[in-house]
Amino acid sequence: MKQTLAGLSPRGQTGKSDVFTKYEWWRIVDINDDLPQNMPKKKRDLDPMSVEELREYISEMEEEIERVNGEITKKQSHRANVDSLFRK
Repeated sequence: MKQTLAGLSPRGQTGKSDVFTKYEWWRIVDINDDLPQNMPKKKRDLDPMSVEELREYISEMEEEIERVNGEITKKQSHRANVDSLFRK
């Protein structure tokens, strides 16, 4: 069974037909399109973790905090540079 969706081509700009089988619908539809993009992450279950695993987890989180702080610094610097171009 072949179907066509109104003007949507699953094959892009290749010049091929807009017709596709009923099993190819996923090529043009993202199942999660209707979900919020910034969903909060689920918190990790800490109960089954040992003290050593918890310390390791804290270390991993501290590394991530450092990485995020570095990105913030980089973005603030970039913003300051852009702002200085327009203040002249």
